[in-house]
Amino acid sequence: MLTVKQLREIAIERIRDAEALFNAERYDGSIYICGYAVEVALKGRICRTLRWPDYPQTNRDWNQNKKFNQFKTHSLSFLLSFTGREDQIKTRHRAEWDLIDVWDPNSRYKPTSVSGRATKSAAQAKLRADARQMIDSAKILLKAL
Repeated sequence: MLTVKQLREIAIERIRDAEALFNAERYDGSIYICGYAVEVALKGRICRTLRWPDYPQTNRDWNQNKKFNQFKTHSLSFLLSFTGREDQIKTRHRAEWDLIDVWDPNSRYKPTSVSGRATKSAAQAKLRADARQMIDSAKILLKAL
């Protein structure tokens, strides 16, 4: 099981991973990792809101704690609804939430937008800007959660 503190640390580490990927011009990966950072932060907030001491980590944990099964999801909207912060997030951080909420863990199967090293092309510049915006939005949401 993961404690709330461990979930918070993992979320922060995923943001650091996203920054490292961004700096290496791996923008698709950077965007992808941001979704997981927010997902983990949401799960940590759910634990605090529902006063759970920890969150399942392994299949064994999940099997022993069937009450958690509905939270074994990547749906950010679903998770947000159990945080006790949905209204605050959607009111104060609407733009950041809307950007993050379109994240899909299945994007891992999507071919990368640009192959090889970054170029100066307009498409690459847009992808870079999208990745920066995703990182910035994820950081704001982590603070709000």
